[in-house]
Amino acid sequence: TVGPGLGRGAAALAGAALIVERANAADLPVVLDADGLYLASRRPDLVRGRRNVALTPNAPELARLAAAAGVNPETGDLP
Repeated sequence: TVGPGLGRGAAALAGAALIVERANAADLPVVLDADGLYLASRRPDLVRGRRNVALTPNAPELARLAAAAGVNPETGDLP
């Protein structure tokens, strides 16, 4: 699990991004929660289309992820 207690500092997010990138390259499972979801909202490329990544958002985190993906929060429609 990447995220709980991580923090949102540049070094922490860069390190977490590297972990996710390497896990993706090796097709290893990754669970993102808390600050890991914040990372995904800043770097949606890390999770978009990845079958090995599980996201565990609460309602505000889901809204942030939807906005980052360009999903209309009212309708769920993509641009």
